[in-house]
Amino acid sequence: TIEEEAVGTGDASTTAFSGNLTYYPIRAGSVSVTTGSVTASDNGSGTLSGSGIASGTINYTNGAWAVTFSSAPAMMIPKAKPYRKS
Repeated sequence: TIEEEAVGTGDASTTAFSGNLTYYPIRAGSVSVTTGSVTASDNGSGTLSGSGIASGTINYTNGAWAVTFSSAPAMMIPKAKPYRKS
């Protein structure tokens, strides 16, 4: 299990974040991206979603992810919370 990984830096104006997780392939259903009280959770089919999330995806094979928050995170660091390699 990968405990936590910083995946961006909020600036109070950017809503879209993307990148590649360090460790992959990734077990479906194990990824979440959180900033403050907003969490994008992996539904096991490659979609990251949740309250405060406009859209999101995760590619289990190569670790590529993208999340668009409904409101820009203010000076917080979005983090991928514990996830599992396949």
